[in-house]
Amino acid sequence: DSMLRDAASRTSVHRAAQPSAMALRLLRTSGAPAWGYASALRVFWRLAGLAEARTALAADSDSWSKAFLALDPSADSELLREACLCFRAAAEQPGLRSLLGEDCGHRALARCTDIAETVLPGVTLPCEAAAVKKGEEASARQERRQLEALAAAALAAVCALQGAAGVEADAELGDRLRTLGSAASKASQSEVLRWGQKLCRDCGG
Repeated sequence: DSMLRDAASRTSVHRAAQPSAMALRLLRTSGAPAWGYASALRVFWRLAGLAEARTALAADSDSWSKAFLALDPSADSELLREACLCFRAAAEQPGLRSLLGEDCGHRALARCTDIAETVLPGVTLPCEAAAVKKGEEASARQERRQLEALAAAALAAVCALQGAAGVEADAELGDRLRTLGSAASKASQSEVLRWGQKLCRDCGG
């Protein structure tokens, strides 16, 4: 996926290497390392911004949907963050919303909500509230930054999925989203705060 970091070179990389096909093969590989799965997911959301590549991604919509939903909900924070970025990318691009379908879209919304609810308490607590042993401050700060990035990605995905055609929350999930938005809107971390406030507005909170 590193070859796709440069937006200017994505078209040539897509045409020459067909990275989306390679990423799908990796996602289907049982026992691949977590970093490999994360790399495959980055390929998807980076290509999602390229009109030419979206056609290829949409052509394999069923395969991508199955790959996304097969990811272990207890995976590490990097992998979950990349999954949230993929759901957001699919929701924000009309040409990729076929990946969400009714079942995938509702399950994606519920999953991203679960992720945000799980990590948000660790993000909204004051930094000094996280008691750490002497010498572990750097590790604790790194872990908090990872949680903040994951919370922001999950909240952004929830907002995008909420706005995507055909993806609506049921009454119970709607209540959870309003509670989630209210909690996130009190966060000190700017990206979490921004998406929490948007979620509040979208849910009428």
